[in-house]
Amino acid sequence: MMFTRNSYRDVGTSIVLAVTTFVVYIQVWHHPFINFDDPRYVSQNPHIQSGLSLDGFRWAFSSTYASNWHPLTWLSHMLDIQLYGLNAGGHHMTNVLLHIGSTILLFWMFHRFTGHYFQSSIMAALFALHPLHVESVAWISERKDVLSTFLLMLVLWHYSKYVEKPSLANYLTSLILYFLGLMSKPMLVTVPFLMLLLDYWPFKRIQAGRTANADRSVWIRSILHLIWEKIPFLVLAGVISVITFLVQQTTAVQSLRMLPLSTRLANALVSYLGYIAKMFFPHNLAIVYPYAAAFNGWVVGAAGVILIIIFIIGFMTHRHYPYVIVGWLWYVVSLIPVIGLIQVGSQAMADRYTYIPLIGLFIMITWGACDSARKWSFNQYMVPVVFLMILFILTAITWKQIGLWQDNFSLFEHAIAVTKDNYLAQENLGNAYYEQKRYGEAINHYSEAVKIAPGYAKARNNLGGALLKQGSITAAIEQFHHSLDLVPQAGTLCNLGKAFARKGDMKKAVSHFLQATHLDPGNTDAYVNLGLAYSGFGDYEQARLYFQEALRLQPKNVPALINLGLVLSKQGHFEESQLHLTTALEIDSQNSDIYTQLGDISGKQGKYSEALAYYSKAVLLNPHDFENLANMGTCYFTLKDLDQAVRYYHEALKINPRSSEVNYNLGLVMLEQGKIESARSFLSTALEIKPDFVGARNLLQELRQNSNLESGQEIHSTAP
Repeated sequence: MMFTRNSYRDVGTSIVLAVTTFVVYIQVWHHPFINFDDPRYVSQNPHIQSGLSLDGFRWAFSSTYASNWHPLTWLSHMLDIQLYGLNAGGHHMTNVLLHIGSTILLFWMFHRFTGHYFQSSIMAALFALHPLHVESVAWISERKDVLSTFLLMLVLWHYSKYVEKPSLANYLTSLILYFLGLMSKPMLVTVPFLMLLLDYWPFKRIQAGRTANADRSVWIRSILHLIWEKIPFLVLAGVISVITFLVQQTTAVQSLRMLPLSTRLANALVSYLGYIAKMFFPHNLAIVYPYAAAFNGWVVGAAGVILIIIFIIGFMTHRHYPYVIVGWLWYVVSLIPVIGLIQVGSQAMADRYTYIPLIGLFIMITWGACDSARKWSFNQYMVPVVFLMILFILTAITWKQIGLWQDNFSLFEHAIAVTKDNYLAQENLGNAYYEQKRYGEAINHYSEAVKIAPGYAKARNNLGGALLKQGSITAAIEQFHHSLDLVPQAGTLCNLGKAFARKGDMKKAVSHFLQATHLDPGNTDAYVNLGLAYSGFGDYEQARLYFQEALRLQPKNVPALINLGLVLSKQGHFEESQLHLTTALEIDSQNSDIYTQLGDISGKQGKYSEALAYYSKAVLLNPHDFENLANMGTCYFTLKDLDQAVRYYHEALKINPRSSEVNYNLGLVMLEQGKIESARSFLSTALEIKPDFVGARNLLQELRQNSNLESGQEIHSTAP
């Protein structure tokens, strides 16, 4: 293949676009998973965490999990797990690489379509570096955005080859790629219409309709032919639309009762204009924008008028400036699936929804600016300089916007700061504090979310969970009841059951867990909690049945595996118990509780060296784990390594100095070492903390009785 001068220029431009985009987004390598969607999509999804497998492949194509059917997106997440494990940086970089790929394809396509190098390169740069696109790239859960758009670019590339040289191979390739794109994100249902727009400009396949004296019948036949050509694409789009609506209507799609059609129409008009405003002035960007309490009629009316005026201008200028109507319709039509007429979720609008639609506006801006410069005889360098200045400013804003995704706190605190009454951001900030066990701060933000939106059931449920963690059981039960009155959910019933269990009312606890299984027979948390309840009753056989049912529904459910292992160990089935706990460890190798339980089982079998190894791994994962530090001290004491026993008991006491057991054990170690006064001190502390501690009292009495014995006489002690 012979490279021309223009080919080298295109390759050079592609490299510049790729390197610039990579440098701007490289900071995401250090960003973690966030608590909004990432857990259920990747970090806590057992199907994804298993990596690529036959079972995973079946699940991806049969699952409607998270109110979506996008099997190719699930498979891409599985592939990332295969490559990077749970290293979030690797998952982020896959998004960045797909974004870079789409940028380069966009540039090559429009340069090839139009023959205009400058406009195509600027449009691609705007796509790559605009702050509104940060959300789609920097959010791991938005893999569906970057993957589907990359496939869209491939669809249009092969469609352009078909237009140049009609062949079944090119047509089928674009059709297959389109199907793959739909399996990544259903938003691509508008692609057949986008193809028709490209047929008008720049492919000029409706040329007959562009002249005043054209035979209208020829023009109509050409349009009908182009529509007929898109029938297979339209069929695929229709099938996916039906599947998506059926999947989402039971969970994510909100009813007209909750959001009337008039409210949706008002929000759609305001959002169309709002996205344009944010494109020109990308400030106050947030991960979530809540619905406005009410819409000003004048604002809605003005938005509608402006949108119609732009359409009229595009229609009136379509002969001389066809890119105006093409770009405008690209923007309007590609936004329809997510503009809120069929409302999915609680957000009024979202930056990620502009990922494909903004291409239309970028077409209008770049081609329009260049044509205006020629018409008004501006200096030939003026337009490039202005665009470079704009790109520099946008890149700086984008860099700052990417930085907000470094953790949950910066992301949601920013959203609260730049939006009004953002109950969604308040709730997620509460979740961030909850994950760090900072329950007081979590309660403050959940309470604020409930204050803003009293009917938001999820925030009330989360508030109840945080109150329960703080020991405010009655207040927690009240919030759970409020949440259930709003939206009956199995998860809330489980939480209510846990609250009654904490209160000691096991009859009500079991009743609510059973209600949860009736409401959602696939809710594994309910079965795990039923198992825990019956384990507490001492009915280990019934507990086993519930844990096994949870594992039947979800074979890699870590809590079920851990608790089944514990029940088996209580029944003396140590080998079977270790098998389940080891399986849990293979799924979640960073779970220190599993190492603790394996250590306990080894200790029960008298395998203290093995137990010590497990406790050591638990401490490596959580250096401030009081229980495991104390366990290590006990293992070393039993193995007669007294110096190490003293070391780990002291480490445990730094965390919890009021532990009677550890003080008692240290007293025993001191006796073994012949340090009578130190032993007396620790035993006295243990008895002070726990006045009914019989062992400590007996040893102290023995020490007092033998206080006049000769030095070296033996004082008996028993290992803990």
